[in-house]
Amino acid sequence: MELNDALDIIEMKAGNTRYRVLTDPDHPEYHPSAASSAIHLAEILSGVSVSTPLTPPSTTPRPLTFGDVVSNGRIRVGLWCPVLFQGGAEIHQQSLLSTLDSSLVSWQGLVVVGGEAVVNPMMLEPYRGMPVGYGRDAARELARHCDLILSWAIIDVPGILEGVDTPPKVVCVSHAPRESAWGVGVYQDSQGIDRFVCVSELAKGCVPDTHIDSAVVIENAVDESRLVVSRSRAEMHSLWGVPPSAKVAGYLGRLSDEKDVWAMIRAAEALPDPWHVVIVGEGVERPALESYLLDNPNPRCHLQRGDTAIGDVLGAYDCLVVPSHYESFCLAMAEGLVSGVPVISTEVGIAKLYPGLTRLIPHDVSGSELASAILQDHDDVEGTRTRVERAGEYARRQWTRDRYSAEWNSLLRSMFPRRKKTRKKVVTLREMVNACKHRTAVSGCPCDKSKGRCALGYGDDGVVTLADCARCLGKKRNDV
Repeated sequence: MELNDALDIIEMKAGNTRYRVLTDPDHPEYHPSAASSAIHLAEILSGVSVSTPLTPPSTTPRPLTFGDVVSNGRIRVGLWCPVLFQGGAEIHQQSLLSTLDSSLVSWQGLVVVGGEAVVNPMMLEPYRGMPVGYGRDAARELARHCDLILSWAIIDVPGILEGVDTPPKVVCVSHAPRESAWGVGVYQDSQGIDRFVCVSELAKGCVPDTHIDSAVVIENAVDESRLVVSRSRAEMHSLWGVPPSAKVAGYLGRLSDEKDVWAMIRAAEALPDPWHVVIVGEGVERPALESYLLDNPNPRCHLQRGDTAIGDVLGAYDCLVVPSHYESFCLAMAEGLVSGVPVISTEVGIAKLYPGLTRLIPHDVSGSELASAILQDHDDVEGTRTRVERAGEYARRQWTRDRYSAEWNSLLRSMFPRRKKTRKKVVTLREMVNACKHRTAVSGCPCDKSKGRCALGYGDDGVVTLADCARCLGKKRNDV
C-alpha cells in the first residue's frame, strides 16, 4: 500500500481525517515526519506492512511483533498506556526511552490499552524500532515477553495478566494529585501493582495506603531538545493569524476540564489590544471551544492544533498561562520556566511545591482578573525579569535528564539486582598435595621431595614427587 492507502486506514479505523493535512507539504500545518508516522500507525491499525516511496516493497520489513527484540540479559521492559495522545504521560514515556541505561534495559514494546482510543500518529515517532500493539490482548502478549511493565493509569492489571505463566513486575506511574477525582478513582482501586512511582510529592496523594511506604518520587525532566527553536516568532504569528507586533498570552497543553482552558477565552474577552490569546493543544474540550468561538467570534483569540515543536510555540509567547484547577507536576510549566518565558499560574504542581517560580492567580480566575495579572506581569519589567531568571536557573538545575535517568536506573537496579558472579577458587597442584591425607610429613615442608613419604607407597625409592601426589589424589579423590 502507498501513503494514501495508509491514510484511508487511519480515517476508517481511528475516525480522524486530519492526518491528510499533516502530510500535505502545501498546508500550513504540514509536518515533515507526518507521512512516516501515518504509515506506522496504519501498520498498527491494519496489522499489515505498508510500503512507502522511501522503502521499496521488496525490502519492506514485516511489522515487529512482541518477542522480536533481543534482550541479551538486560531487563525486558514494556510500556502500557490508556491512550497515545499529546500529554504528560506520553512525554514521560519518551523521556524514559531516551534516558534509561541501554545496557540495563531492553524495550520490548508499547501497548495502547484503550482499545478504540484515538491515537495521534505524531506521537508514535519515538517508538519506532519497537513493536506497538493495541488493546488488552496485545497488552497480555507483551507481558509474556517482559520482566517489567511500566504502566500509566491501567486498571484491572490482574485481568490483563490472566493466563501469563510468568507475570512481570508492574510499576505504575502516578501523575495525579489528591484533588483529581479521576486519579483517586483509578489509583486507589489499583490491583496487581508492585510499586508506584510518583512524578512529584503531590502525586503521592492518589497512592493506595498499602503501597505508600514503598512509593518513590521521581520528578519529571525537561528535555531541552524539545525546546529548540526552528521557526521564528514572526513565522509562528503568521501561522496563527496573529499580527507581527501583537503581544501573546499563550496556553500550551491538553484541552481538558481540569486545565480550565476556558480561562483563556475569558482573558481574550478582557485583554485590550494589542494583546492576543493563543491556545495550542488537543483534548476533549476542543469541540466545545470550537463551537463557542464559532458562535462568539473573537479576532484576538486563536485556537490552534497541538504542536510538538514546543520551542517554537514558547518562543512566540510573551507569557505562558497555566490556569489549571490542579496539577501533580505540570511539564508545560517547567518547559516554560526553562525557556525563560514568564509563567502566570494557579498554585498547582511545581508552582505549589516550589513557591516563587510564577506569578500566581486564583483558581477559577475571572477574565478581568487574569487580564490584570497578565498586564501587571508585563509592566513590571524589572520584577518579572528577576523572577524569570531565578526560576529558569532553578528549573535547569532541578529537572535535568541526567538526574531523572540516574534515579530511574537506580530504581530498576534495586528491583532487579544482578547476581554477583562468585569466582571459583583455583586450587594449585601444590595445594592439592598439601591436602593429601596419605602423605606423612616430617620436619620441613610436606611437599619437599625428600621429606615427605606416601602411606600408600607411591614414589620410587621412597621419594614422593608432586606428580605422584597428584596421581594419588586422582585415585583417592574422596579421601581428600
